[in-house]
Parts: sequence; structure tokens; C-alpha cells
Amino acid sequence: GLEDDKERKEAEGKESKPEPKPSKPEFDLDKRLRDFRRERKKAGEMAQAQEYGVNVETIREYEQILRDRADDIESAAAAIAEVFMEDRAMWTEYGKREGDITPGLEYEHISELKSGNPSPKTHSRRVRHPDFIETEIEFITDVSGSMSGEPIIKSIEMQVVLCEAFRRARETLAGLQMLTPNEEEPVRMGATKFETNATRIKKLDAPNSVEAQLAIIENLKHAGGGTNEEEALEGVYGEFKLRKANVLKIIIVLSDGEGNRDAVRRIMAQIEDDNEVVLAAVGLGSSAKSVVDAYTGGLRLDLADRNIHGFEKEDVTTLLPDMLEFLKTQVRARRRGK
Repeated sequence: GLEDDKERKEAEGKESKPEPKPSKPEFDLDKRLRDFRRERKKAGEMAQAQEYGVNVETIREYEQILRDRADDIESAAAAIAEVFMEDRAMWTEYGKREGDITPGLEYEHISELKSGNPSPKTHSRRVRHPDFIETEIEFITDVSGSMSGEPIIKSIEMQVVLCEAFRRARETLAGLQMLTPNEEEPVRMGATKFETNATRIKKLDAPNSVEAQLAIIENLKHAGGGTNEEEALEGVYGEFKLRKANVLKIIIVLSDGEGNRDAVRRIMAQIEDDNEVVLAAVGLGSSAKSVVDAYTGGLRLDLADRNIHGFEKEDVTTLLPDMLEFLKTQVRARRRGK
């Protein structure tokens, strides 16, 4: 009856109802652009990694250091350039028998000539140091297993920041025509790592280039093994002794634990006696004091006269500013001592 007709009409209505059309996927232009840029960046990183012979992660870590430490790099470059500009700047010497007549002494000059003095001390001249300071710095970094984490990260950051700062400081000096000859490197930097054995990462004469900074990251970031600094210290110090004299030579050792204490004491005694190299032993982390004691405990000279210095850095975040100040102090002290 009526119920059957109602059910039949409802069924017919359901059958005749059109199926909904599938909706088109929403086109997210911003997402597509982000994906494109990400892929393009990845391709660029892979190309850079291939060019420099490192892995992509090293490229990313390098770019991150440059971003995070941009202010440190700029301030370090300015400070380093300033020190070397002071060394290379010209100044006026007065009371000379040769040169230009000093302004204000014209009358005195004529009077001296009339009185029979053919070369009165009324001249002045512009002069500069006949020999500019050159500096060679070698970082010796402990990459034993205990250096993993913050100690090795901060050690890498400092070396990359300083290497880049040295490069930019050189550009500043070159722009001011203060390099003689033009290819001169006022600061030469080397890098060596050690655990049980030692490996040279960057030679002193290699430029402070992007390639060198990438090599530092690539070679230092994987910590593991034991601690024996003997081979690294002997190798670096032996090379320093053979290099040009009249150069400020600095070795900076970065370690978080004692290694071969007997070998360290023997080598430190030789460095102290030769007095040709300045060495800074930097103890990192909770064992900082014992590291410094291993390097400075057997020294015979008073603190003011030492060429071997110790720095206890339990807080490794202060590593960069303290080492930069140490380098500036050493360069200025070398100039005053000449």
C-alpha cells in the first residue's frame, strides 16, 4: 500500500541522485616554491661538496658557523687587522738632519745655516718599521673520544672563525696597500689533530681559504680513540724550528684530558729552553686543570717570563674571545720587544 509506494519513491530518489565529482587537489604555490628552493639548495650543496672533496654535512656545518658567528668573525678580523695596521703604520720622526723642514722651524733652520751649520736638526721624516711582524699559528686539537660534543664543536668553531678572520684581515691590509710583497700572508695558520696518532690537516703555507676551513671541519668533527699528543707536538715543533727566523710562532693545544704526561713534560722543557715558540695549552671541560698542569707543572721560569701558558676552560663558550685576546697580546708584546 502506501508504505510500499513511499519506500519505492525513496529508493528511486536515491538511485537518481548524481554522484559528487571528485575535488581537484588544492595547488599550494608557496609549498611548491619552498620545495623547489630546498631542492635547488641541496643540489648546490652537493656540487660544493664535490668541488671541495667533503661531504654535504660539512658544507651545512660551515654555513651554519658563518651565520651563527658572523659578528665574531667581523670583530676578530677588525681586531687582527688593527694590530697589524699598528705595526705597519708610518709615523713622523722629528729632530733629524735629513728630510723635510719641520713646519714652524723654518726661522731656526735658516739661522742654523747662517751660523755655519750645514745640516741642522730641523728636519722630519715619515718612517715605518723596517721589518713587519709575521705570525705563524698552529692549532693542535685532541680528537679522542672524550672530546665528543661541546668541546670539539667549540674547538672547530674557533678555528674556522679565526681562519676566516685571518683571511678577511689580509684583504683589509691588501686594500690599504700594506702587504709587501703583495702575496704576503701576515698570519699563517696550520692545523693538526691527534688521538693515538697525529694527522696534519692544514699546512702553514696553505692559504686561509674556504677549502682550508672545510678541511678543518671535515677532519675534526669525528672524535674517537685514545690520547697521545707526543707525535703531534714533536712534529709541529720540529717544523717550527726549521722555518724562517724572526717570526712570531705560536702553538695552541686544545685537549680535555691528560695523555702522555712524561712526553709532554720533556717537550715542554725543550720549548722553554729554546725560547723560540710561544705555546698555549688549553684545557677543556671538567679536566681542564689537570691538562694545564701536565703542560705547565714542570716549568722553571716565573710566570711573567714564560713562553708556555695555560688556560683552564671548563666553560668552552669563552674559548674564542680568550684565544683572540691572547693572540693580540702576543703580537703586541713581540713588537715591543724588538
